[in-house]
Amino acid sequence: MGVVSTVSHLVAFIGLALAFSITWVLETGGDQNYIYNAVFLGCAILVAFSMFFFCKPVYTPAKYVCPIYPFIPCASLFLNTFLLSQLSESGWILFGYWTCVVVGVYLLYSMPASWVHDRARGKQHAQTNLQKMMESGSGSGVAAKPVVIISSANAL
Repeated sequence: MGVVSTVSHLVAFIGLALAFSITWVLETGGDQNYIYNAVFLGCAILVAFSMFFFCKPVYTPAKYVCPIYPFIPCASLFLNTFLLSQLSESGWILFGYWTCVVVGVYLLYSMPASWVHDRARGKQHAQTNLQKMMESGSGSGVAAKPVVIISSANAL
């Protein structure tokens, strides 16, 4: 339920940011555009407040804090959407090239490096848990019982 709610809030917020940006760029209605922009901006603020109350993060690392969540990320999305709508055709072409380069670096370097790091950390975590189980002599019962059976069989 939480993921669906978050996704629907994000889709609504981005849609309102796009609507605001499009009505700003078109400038066809005169004063009517300002009314539309005020309505879109007001609705976007309401969606951000709705996210604050209904979309709680599932997991937050101990050392990570996003100040004034979700208002700072929402303001960033809104501002970047607005700025992207102001680009010229050549600006969009450069933005496309830059995006392709960044995605390429991510796919060729960051994803494999992250995967290797997570895999190594997972092995280390599993070894640490196994050592703790062996030191305490207890566990889920699966590892402890065969040890007892083998030791009692050797005693006979």
